[in-house]
Amino acid sequence: RKLTYKTDISVLIDQNCSPCHIPSKGGKKKAFDNYASVKMDIDDMIKRIDLQPTDRGFMPFRGKKLSDSTINA
Repeated sequence: RKLTYKTDISVLIDQNCSPCHIPSKGGKKKAFDNYASVKMDIDDMIKRIDLQPTDRGFMPFRGKKLSDSTINA
């Protein structure tokens, strides 16, 4: 099955990047609440979620590394 932003990726972003990157939830960081914003920053997003929790710039901010299946999506 092919992943889509609306069905698969937006859910992952809402679960793992909220509230910081979701303005409607009070987030004040760069917004990742739409396809265009995510597409524009996807390389940096992947780089940061692929870091280790002890690395500077690691995301998500809560400090817990995402599962491999989430990162692969």
